[in-house]
Amino acid sequence: MFLRFVLLICLAVAIVNGRILKLSRPLLSSNLVSEINSAQSTWKAAPSKFMSWSRESIERLMGVRSEYFEQHKELEVLEHEVPNDLPENFDAREQWPNCPTLKEVRDQGR
Repeated sequence: MFLRFVLLICLAVAIVNGRILKLSRPLLSSNLVSEINSAQSTWKAAPSKFMSWSRESIERLMGVRSEYFEQHKELEVLEHEVPNDLPENFDAREQWPNCPTLKEVRDQGR
């Protein structure tokens, strides 16, 4: 009886505070992995540690905020003319041989 009362109080507090308890389903699934693999053959998708994570959790890691998309809707589209005299090949290491950051290999896996 006491447990039911405590649960009822917790539910009431959650409703009063405007918090809706929702179960978020994972964004990634084994069905998605199978669908990706059946749609193409150039690489193979595999399950990852993010399979059980919610969309909100994944977006938080990526730094995606909803206002980001709203800000970009207001930006003016810029179009640039493509020059006709583009080189056939371009190697930044040859163009700027003394630039130390061109030789850095950054770990993007973290």
